Amino acid sequence: MPKTDNKADTPVRGLVVELQGEESADVQLSSPPPLPSSAPVTPVGTTQLGRSASPSSAAAPLQDFPQDVGSALKLVVEELRALRLKVLEVRRDMAELKASSESCHERMDGIESRLEVLEKRQCEGCAPSADSVAVESVVEQLRRDLNDRDQELMANDIVISNVPEAQGENPTHLLQLIATKLGVSLEDRDIVCAEHAGGRHIKATSPSTSSEPHPRPIMARLARRDQRDALRWRFAPRQRQETATGDRDRYLTLGNV
Repeated sequence: MPKTDNKADTPVRGLVVELQGEESADVQLSSPPPLPSSAPVTPVGTTQLGRSASPSSAAAPLQDFPQDVGSALKLVVEELRALRLKVLEVRRDMAELKASSESCHERMDGIESRLEVLEKRQCEGCAPSADSVAVESVVEQLRRDLNDRDQELMANDIVISNVPEAQGENPTHLLQLIATKLGVSLEDRDIVCAEHAGGRHIKATSPSTSSEPHPRPIMARLARRDQRDALRWRFAPRQRQETATGDRDRYLTLGNV
């Protein structure tokens, strides 16, 4: 059938008109018209909770919220300051500990270096040098010379025993008297020294009197050996020469044993 007019009662024309109406409704739902700048803003909570909620009860939490945040921030700042001070103290302590450890290491290094030097000196001293050998030889020679000199001097010594001892007597004068009685002339220059040997042994028999059963021997050193031999041969009989020799050996030095 041929189309005579442009009416909307046709099936296709009516479907197009319905679709256009739905699209315009969707556009209106998806993008609401903008509000003017002078319009008041209503909180979402009041519309959702209902008309019964009052504006004062809703604004009270919002007024307390900034105060709580400020106090919390102050506490956080104070804690951070205290933590900063503690960290500074820890760093200071660590610096002191590091300095003390470095000083200890330096001292240990110094001690090790000194020990090394001492060990080297000890190792060098273990091997005898020419100077030490020469010094040891000189010391040994001096010891021998002193021993020989002592032996030579002791060869002029003489011991006289069983001579009554009186208080205040002079051993040198007593030796000269004994030598004169034996027929040997001794002067003061011939006697090097003369003295009583040992301590006095006094045995008291009564409170008023005292006696000396064992008088101290007289030890004398003469200047010449021939005078000592003359006194010995004149004083001791020939049959007691061995006994006199045995008594003389008691006064020898260790080097002559």
